[in-house]
Amino acid sequence: MPTHSRFLDLSGRKFNRLEVIAFAGVTDGRRTMWWCRCSCADKTIKKVEAYSLKTGSVKSCGCLSRETPHHLTHGLSRKREYRIWQAMIRRCTVEKDTEYHNYGGRGIKVCQRWTESVEAFFTDLGPRPSKRHMIDRKDNNKGYDCGGCQDCSSRDAAPNCHWVLPKTNARNRRGNVLLTHDGRTATIAEWSELTGIDQSTLWLRLNTLGWSVHDSLVKPVRKIQRK
Repeated sequence: MPTHSRFLDLSGRKFNRLEVIAFAGVTDGRRTMWWCRCSCADKTIKKVEAYSLKTGSVKSCGCLSRETPHHLTHGLSRKREYRIWQAMIRRCTVEKDTEYHNYGGRGIKVCQRWTESVEAFFTDLGPRPSKRHMIDRKDNNKGYDCGGCQDCSSRDAAPNCHWVLPKTNARNRRGNVLLTHDGRTATIAEWSELTGIDQSTLWLRLNTLGWSVHDSLVKPVRKIQRK
């Protein structure tokens, strides 16, 4: 069992066919390892890295690949949805991930059904409507919840994810700044559309030049005279 508080205790948790039974130490690369018992007939004990358990890259002692013909595997590894699923889990569980502080670091988690199965994730959300769509949480203070598994039911968690276009996703970010002007409150992205002033120009005016909200939104952009 790890003694350092930053390690998430996985004891007793089940990932696909593997049940975590004991802490197995930390590698030189500071990766946590766990002893796991496979649910296959042989009940094989296998040492597995925590990251591999969480992302589903290791699902059994090896029996699953032997039992399942290659053409019957999920076939998602080359799809963009698979990489989105991996990134979703990584930013919620891996402390070294650059986005961890915005997700796992503030309590955002992936529900058990989606943690254990990319197939379930794909089934619940379906394929992306287009290559530009990305995953988005409807409530940014809640996790990546399917709303139907036992884990979600125990927390009374409703479905919280859908595919959206980048513009919608940007407006739903926790750190999005709201500006109030003339009795109306909107994001910088929305003010940019309303005023015709580029978002980068609004950011420059507000954060670098120190302009007021009124001046930032009302003053016209000076056109550069070319000689």
